[in-house]
Amino acid sequence: MAIISNTEDADSGDAEAYLDPRRGRGRGRGYGRGRGRGYAALALAVVAAVALLIAVLGQRSAPVAAVGARPSGQARGADTAASRLVAEQQARRLAPSTSAAVPILTPPKNTTTAEAGTATTRPSAAPSTPRAGSAAKGGSSVSGPVPEPFPPPISLPPVSVPPPSARVTLFPVAAAESQPFGIVSGPDGNLWFTEGNRDVVGRITPEGVITEYHTPTALSQPGALTVGPDGNIWFTEMSGNNIGRITTAGAFTEFPIPTPYSNPRDIAVGPDGALWFTETNVGKVSRVTVNGHMTEYSAGTATPVQIVAGADGDLWFTDGTSSLGRISPNGTLSPVAVAHLGMVLELTVDHAGNLWYAGIGQSSPYSAVIGRRDPAGHVTEFVVPPHVDFGGITEGPDGAMWFTESNMNTVGRLAADGTITTDSVPSPVSVAAGPDGNMWITSGTNGNAVARLRIR
Repeated sequence: MAIISNTEDADSGDAEAYLDPRRGRGRGRGYGRGRGRGYAALALAVVAAVALLIAVLGQRSAPVAAVGARPSGQARGADTAASRLVAEQQARRLAPSTSAAVPILTPPKNTTTAEAGTATTRPSAAPSTPRAGSAAKGGSSVSGPVPEPFPPPISLPPVSVPPPSARVTLFPVAAAESQPFGIVSGPDGNLWFTEGNRDVVGRITPEGVITEYHTPTALSQPGALTVGPDGNIWFTEMSGNNIGRITTAGAFTEFPIPTPYSNPRDIAVGPDGALWFTETNVGKVSRVTVNGHMTEYSAGTATPVQIVAGADGDLWFTDGTSSLGRISPNGTLSPVAVAHLGMVLELTVDHAGNLWYAGIGQSSPYSAVIGRRDPAGHVTEFVVPPHVDFGGITEGPDGAMWFTESNMNTVGRLAADGTITTDSVPSPVSVAAGPDGNMWITSGTNGNAVARLRIR
């Protein structure tokens, strides 16, 4: 309506130019000079009628022009492929899971058998359509107008994904679009991983047999994992706003985070025997004891994401900038600058206490760097081929540093001499050294699997 109003103002102004000799130019000025009053009156009447007709036509045509130039909120949401994808993702994330929470064994040959175990049962429910301003359970929210119903799916061009390397084996998870995310080697000789889109914490044996457990909280979006000092698997619930714990037998315990909508991202065991985690949305680095007692510390202006325990007794974290954040067990902050990086993305610590990081270089938005900071503070950096989007980095059993290049569908290996080699893995996310001496990777969108990369 604002556009229509502006059109009316412009048309009215043009009509006044004809009638007012002080504002008009050309024929509008002195139109009735030397004529009789009758001619002048007639002329004014004709001009007024023409002006009125122009204004009416402007009103009738303006809505058409406005709609063509600026779609309504719902039309804009359905007009682009990106908006349609967002709507589909919102529909999937906000719809309750229809699968039972009984553990599912998935042997490598795609056969499925039931296993008795501890799990939480959730009733099935039909997908629901979120409405404007509604909040999703577990801290996720939907703001602004949401097209209702959601636009139909669209056909996207196929993504060119190279086949896995010969030494890579994929073990598919039970359901499509599960989004395998974090992975860690467990104390029971298996690997544990998360499926963000299905609220699942999974276990996979070195032979590839998968058991899945649903988190008690729906829409929890489990993310990173670590093995706690109590021998259990601890993990973040990015949308559930909890820190979760699962035993190797599959029993869950969830600890709510005091600050709502905090988006806990990463978790690590600290030098004080507690679990430390980042709260990305609210700028905090926090700790939780094995008994569930939580303490939150402000990270100042930082946006903490990844976190690891350093050899110096402090916790190190990425802060969304070219610096690293460092926090002592008593909550004292001390940021540390990192050379040649525009943004640090990933962190890990090797067996010698060296802090390794991966991130985007300063020279170009597409350059990439992996750096090593020894306990004395000396830094060595290695340039990685450009266009790399790092997903994770860790030390392998061979002493090399292994990292994922999510957008390149590759897993990289950085040798001690700086040589980099790669293997093809579809959509690699996180990487961990397995108990079998191989590397294990979560394979996201294009793989929907857990991958084993044989290095021996």
